[in-house]
Amino acid sequence: MARKAKPGLPGQLSLLDVLARLDEGREVGAQLKAALASDLGRSRFPRDQVAGRLTVLLGRSVTVAILDTWTAPSKDQHRFPLEYLPAWCEATEQLGALRSVVAACGCRLVVPDQVRRDLVQVENERKRLQVRSRTLAAVVEAVDTGVL
Repeated sequence: MARKAKPGLPGQLSLLDVLARLDEGREVGAQLKAALASDLGRSRFPRDQVAGRLTVLLGRSVTVAILDTWTAPSKDQHRFPLEYLPAWCEATEQLGALRSVVAACGCRLVVPDQVRRDLVQVENERKRLQVRSRTLAAVVEAVDTGVL
C-alpha cells in the first residue's frame, strides 16, 4: 500500500516549488540585465555621461566598466543593486529597468503623464466619433424621409 504524503504547513513550499523559484530568479536577473542594456541604448546620454550622472546621484563612483558588468549577460556575478534603480531611471531618463522589476512582481507600471496623454487621445477620438455619428444619423434620417 502506498504511503500518503503528509500535508505541509499552510504556505509551505515543496522542493520543486523552491527550485522553480530559483529558476525564476535567474530569469528575472537576465531580464533586468537586458532592460538595463536597453535603457542605455535608448538613453539620449552616452554611456560615459550616464556613468557620470549616476556618480553624482549616488555619491559613489560609477564607471562605464561598471555599467558594462551590470548589462553584460555573461557577467552573472555582477548584479545591479536595486537600490540604485531610482537614480538609474533619472540618469538614463528611461523606465525599462523599472518596468522589468515591476513585471517580475506581477504588477504593471502606470506612468501618470502617459495616462494623461492616452486620456487626451481617447477624448479626441470620442469627439471625432460623435461628429461622425451625428453625420451618419443625419444621412440615415435624410434617406428615411426621402430627401436623399
